[in-house]
Amino acid sequence: MKKVDWLKIIKISIGCCFAVFLADWIGLRSATSAGIIALLSIQNTKKETLTIAGKRISAFFIAVAIAYALFTLWGYHLFSFGFFLLLFTFACYLLKLETGVSMSTVLVTHFWTAHSFHYTLIINEFLLLCIGVGIAVVINLYMPRMIHIIKQDQEEIDNSMKQILLQMSSSLIHGHEIDLEADFQFLQNRLSQALAHAYQYMNNTLSSDMRYYVRFIELRKNQQGLLKRVYRNLLKIQFVPSQAFPVSRFMKRIAESMQDYNNAEFLLSILSEMRKFYKTTPLPQTREEFEARAVLYQIAADLEALVLVKQSFAQQLSPGQIDSFWK
Repeated sequence: MKKVDWLKIIKISIGCCFAVFLADWIGLRSATSAGIIALLSIQNTKKETLTIAGKRISAFFIAVAIAYALFTLWGYHLFSFGFFLLLFTFACYLLKLETGVSMSTVLVTHFWTAHSFHYTLIINEFLLLCIGVGIAVVINLYMPRMIHIIKQDQEEIDNSMKQILLQMSSSLIHGHEIDLEADFQFLQNRLSQALAHAYQYMNNTLSSDMRYYVRFIELRKNQQGLLKRVYRNLLKIQFVPSQAFPVSRFMKRIAESMQDYNNAEFLLSILSEMRKFYKTTPLPQTREEFEARAVLYQIAADLEALVLVKQSFAQQLSPGQIDSFWK
């Protein structure tokens, strides 16, 4: 069952009533139209509300221009109104202002029924529109901060990846089979949910700095793909050579430092020492050992790629982002 957005319901109720009250207090005709405009203009995010407001104001001026030309030329007849709808709707879709069609059409009906385009009536309709979209913009300035939700997403995603790494580390040295399909599916679902939260928060802050959230989820999605490759290669290993132990320990180190914002330098130094150690070990003696070590080499390469994408991400973090989301 879809969760009820009580905050939006309250905003619509308050915004609609206040818009009608303000329009009536000023003395505008058809004051209830301001409330309807406010109701339809309150969107889920600040950016959406501002975008809708701009498009509806632009559509209003186009509607007035077309309606004035047609009603003046052919009179206030049903045919004139129908032709207005044809031209106006076409113009709005052409200019990608379709969200303003219904709103401006309602306002134009006031000219049509009044059989007048007196400047006072034009001002009246424009003020109704400004009050409606203005109240929607103002009331949507309040959005609850979602930092705690994003940090919770970040923590759960990191923990999920940590558990996957730890299970693969254990499986590598003990040689037992593991089934991580459910774990990867859970991680995929959490990433999708977190990405939705990230875009919602970014659109509510009106700040480019909030793109951090989207970049973080993209980082984890890239790392998830690399972990899947490690998992697929892990399933190919039928023989556990001694070289598997350093790789297993390396996996464990990555898992334990998953929530550090910049663990790359430390991990890459471990990987470098591990490769130096491998150069000192004897060559494989059997085909089985050769194949196992070849798979280990590919696993180590994927783990290195996993660390490098994290390093690239960390290098782009600002001090403020580190303080807010990683400490």
